[in-house]
Amino acid sequence: MDYVIKLADFTKTPMGRFISDSKSNSGEAFREEVIIPALNANNSIIINLDDVKFAIGSSFLEESIGGLIRLKGFTEEDIRKRIKIESSNEIYKLLIDKYIKIAEGIRVNKKGSE
Repeated sequence: MDYVIKLADFTKTPMGRFISDSKSNSGEAFREEVIIPALNANNSIIINLDDVKFAIGSSFLEESIGGLIRLKGFTEEDIRKRIKIESSNEIYKLLIDKYIKIAEGIRVNKKGSE
């Protein structure tokens, strides 16, 4: 059974990319404090993006998910196998898919230049 993370349990007001932008509401904080520990403890997780007070910014989404690939050693394959996104707003799923692909390209190019 997948472990379910509800963004609304972390914050009702997700905003910002970095902890320096918003200490407790940023994409970086969500990734570091919630997503990574959940991935370390579970084979797969579901991230539910519903029930927040306002639209989730692209910087929050990219940092929380794309940052797993760009900064934390995960691959696109890891993310696609282990994380499922649930949202009543389909645009979030499309954006996250795009950010995963971009982050994988950055990871591969970075790895090839080492």
